[in-house]
Amino acid sequence: MLGLRGRWGLLRGACGFALAGLAIASCSSTTSHGDEGDGPAPTAGEGGEGAGGSGGNLGGAVSLGGSEATGGRTGGAGGTIALGGAISVGGTSGATSGGASSGGTTGGKGGVGGGEGGQGACAGVFTGYIRDFQPNVHPDFEPHNQKPTASSFYNEVETGIVQAALGTNSKPVYAGGATGTNTTLGPAYFPSWFTDTPGANIGIEYIIQLIDVLGDGVLVFDAAPFLPIDDGLSCPVQPQTPCLLGNSTNYPTHNYAYTFELHTRFVHRAGGSFTFSGDDDVWIFVNGQLVVDMGGIHARTVGTVNLDQLTGLVSGNEYALELFRAERHVTQSNFRIETNLDFTDCGFAVDR
Repeated sequence: MLGLRGRWGLLRGACGFALAGLAIASCSSTTSHGDEGDGPAPTAGEGGEGAGGSGGNLGGAVSLGGSEATGGRTGGAGGTIALGGAISVGGTSGATSGGASSGGTTGGKGGVGGGEGGQGACAGVFTGYIRDFQPNVHPDFEPHNQKPTASSFYNEVETGIVQAALGTNSKPVYAGGATGTNTTLGPAYFPSWFTDTPGANIGIEYIIQLIDVLGDGVLVFDAAPFLPIDDGLSCPVQPQTPCLLGNSTNYPTHNYAYTFELHTRFVHRAGGSFTFSGDDDVWIFVNGQLVVDMGGIHARTVGTVNLDQLTGLVSGNEYALELFRAERHVTQSNFRIETNLDFTDCGFAVDR
């Protein structure tokens, strides 16, 4: 059996993981990564994501690994899972290729990971929801366009964008003031990140397949880059170009303007943990409380929550784990989950 270091391949530990209840665990990194090498590089005004980030100080039960020196498409995540084509990488629950009928709820072939298997009640198949945006329409995507100072904060974690408690609609609640935060424009714009909003976004269900790589009960999803709605002939469930709103207007070869949300339930057992590695904004809530706060536009960053360290959880009881992620800036998009939780629901529906 490999330890955590072995599982994560090139992800080098920037600090130890130390949690006590909801005590803060913080560290930082001065490493950097380059762009992915596809298409034109971002202009100097965009800042890019390659200048090296800071892990920041987290306000919850989080261990933060800091920005990672990944060096482009390798993503630094070990490359343990082979990705299929655009259709087999996810899809919607109703799709016949890469969706529920092939690699969907049955846990067969297809879906992200391109393999078979999975475990638990869901067979490793998780149904989330992606919303597509355009930077020239929604100012929180490439926010430097309307808020030039935002680029000064592009390579660091920004905590405090959302409130500590999930909203009654199972969506994050904006915590910024009337003028916004370092990388957001304010309360008028944030609600559409995770709400279907005509004129601002288009949404679609999207399946990710977590795989028990080592056969030890630890599920892994690893995509570097994670670009699920790039234009092409095999857009999810749409055999035409463009896919949804199309590639980003400032980066025509890829779509770097989208959000993803996932709502799950699990039975709490001793030793349960959930680790996310990626960029940009990532918020994870357990039992409605914020436990991973990695907001902002930053390089690949690692956040781990040890469920034993959270207060109020009772072994054997069922709780919700809800993940929210935003991709808001070229040119990196990384997405990795590693968890040993005992899931009972891998994608329950909420208001859209």
